[in-house]
Amino acid sequence: MLETSLTNFIDSFFPRSSVKLGTNFIKKVTTSTDNITFILLGHLYIERLLNEILLKEFDIHDIKKGNKSLNTFYKKVVFLKKTKTIDEELINDILLINSLRNAFAHELNYKLSNFNIWKLSALKNVERNDFEPNSKAAKDIFTRLIIKVYFFKILRDLTEKFRFLSLLNEG
Repeated sequence: MLETSLTNFIDSFFPRSSVKLGTNFIKKVTTSTDNITFILLGHLYIERLLNEILLKEFDIHDIKKGNKSLNTFYKKVVFLKKTKTIDEELINDILLINSLRNAFAHELNYKLSNFNIWKLSALKNVERNDFEPNSKAAKDIFTRLIIKVYFFKILRDLTEKFRFLSLLNEG
């Protein structure tokens, strides 16, 4: 109930339709109500941003057409890490999001509350006892909120470093 009300409230601030990738990323991740959908959408949007970085920074055009060295999300992230295109902390956060996506993709009954959000860079120094929810349901909601915020953090960090990303259209 609270999450639905919050989603409707947040949704009211977005334009009804937009061609901007970042706007649609935020809107779709924020308004998705089930865990698998918002994790998959967030992951797909991050991958699109990584593809655009590879295109602009390295002139790599054939990412989708059989470039075996960069044909997976993980390989793209490792390449960007090795070339020091994206800082280590952000790379680690992106890899954690990838591991979450993989958990949903390969474990039939994966529970979001099983994901260790405390490994995310911004939460490493937070005292867990101050924020650890008591029930499974509360932990699931708390984890969902943290991950949604983290998708925005990743979008912000990437667009701050690569300004051209803020101009991308959805298509």
